[in-house]
Amino acid sequence: MQSVSAQTASELQRLSVIERLHILDTPNEQIYQDAVELAAHICNTPFASVGLIDRDRQWFKACIGADVTQVPKDSSISGYTILEATPFIVHDLSADPRFFECPNVIGPPLVRFYAGVPIFADGVAVGALCVLDTFARQLEQGQIAALEAIGRQVSSQLELRLNAQLLLVSKKELSAALARSEALSCLVHASAQRYENLFRNLPIGCCAMDLDGKILAWNHSNEVIFGHREVDVIGLRLWELCSPEERLAAEQRFSEVLASGGYRSARERAVTRTDGTVVTILASMIPMIGADGELEGVVRACIDISDRKQFETELRQTNVHIENQNSALEAANHKLESLALTDELTGLYNRRAFNAFSEMTFSRAQRTGNGLALILLDVDKFKDYNDQFGHADGDVVLMTVARIINSSVRQGDVVCRYGGEEFVVLLPETSSQDASLVAEELRRKLQDYPWPLRPITASFGVAISTFVTSTIEDVFRRADERLYLAKARGRNQVVGVNVASDGVSESLAA
Repeated sequence: MQSVSAQTASELQRLSVIERLHILDTPNEQIYQDAVELAAHICNTPFASVGLIDRDRQWFKACIGADVTQVPKDSSISGYTILEATPFIVHDLSADPRFFECPNVIGPPLVRFYAGVPIFADGVAVGALCVLDTFARQLEQGQIAALEAIGRQVSSQLELRLNAQLLLVSKKELSAALARSEALSCLVHASAQRYENLFRNLPIGCCAMDLDGKILAWNHSNEVIFGHREVDVIGLRLWELCSPEERLAAEQRFSEVLASGGYRSARERAVTRTDGTVVTILASMIPMIGADGELEGVVRACIDISDRKQFETELRQTNVHIENQNSALEAANHKLESLALTDELTGLYNRRAFNAFSEMTFSRAQRTGNGLALILLDVDKFKDYNDQFGHADGDVVLMTVARIINSSVRQGDVVCRYGGEEFVVLLPETSSQDASLVAEELRRKLQDYPWPLRPITASFGVAISTFVTSTIEDVFRRADERLYLAKARGRNQVVGVNVASDGVSESLAA
């Protein structure tokens, strides 16, 4: 397989975003596992994964169908997916010169089909959500749309993770800033000159006050935060800068700080700047101790956390949006699942569901050596019934037949409406004799049911998987042949399998 292009500016950007995510080699998380399981279910594939393209590997955050955590980048099909703006689909990997030498194509698990959508963080494609199968195939438009929707949800989770990392950095920076603020009183006491230089150039807003609350110093960062110039505030009491309705409370807070020895832990407050805008600050009080060890005043240290508060608000809104999207996606998935697998009239599984279940059930039977029986039945002279009584009454017959069949089989048996008036029943771990008995019981129940307009009967063909059966299609073909033989013999009967001492014969028997 040809390798993805060498490092480019876009690749360096992708690697930078992945590094900021701090996600590589982290444990599995349920929300990503749910995404791959949902993608595999909707697309009906045995393999699905969420993978990120690192410098020289593709690492899987979540994966089903294979016990792997990473593959070399040169072997990654998803390396092509991140270069596309639309879903990247290869219907037959073995026929594509880019991939026919891929280890997973020429060796186990012998994948043939691939469909993937890029996943994004910070606007950059960092990996792919993909599904794979062991045979060449197509996806329906609804399945492709669902795969894209799930990919957007994964991208939303990555964006949320990236925002959380930014918030973590912000909190660390805030913690470091507060630590520097707590050390300010020691620096003031050590050297008046050093205090002056440090005070005026600190990136933290600082205001020094005496015990009466008069402002002694007001640094540049305070000017930026509050809008008051130092020359305009020196000599004023701090609460005189507040609005009239806030002054009494501000003066009371200052008295409480003095009573506590000049200390007050960091607290959030909303303040109004000189231009009328409101900012949120995180402020703490630090004592100024004189040479005699007595309290001489306090320093208020503060930082503007308005951007952080805005980010937290947006993050909460994003979480609500994501929850709403997840709810909408869940509802859409339920609807898609119902439309994809259920016959609208009878409520039974449809032909698509039968094709999926039959392949899995047949493969399991071949691996375990347990029997698998298939009953194919067709309502006798149903066209004549429709012509005589109308399609509405015909639909009632089909719904009743479906109800009788579904209530007569075991839990674990699969009942499908295969098409028109034709139904199929898969019976795992069932012998030919037991399958024929089930078919005969169904035939009798349909015959004896008190049909209101005219009697309804059905013809049955029964087949089982054997050591000479290569595919589930062979089993279905044999059942179909026996169904037509039952019709040729006069309808309303079961044609099953003769069992001889040396195994299952190829002859047909009523």
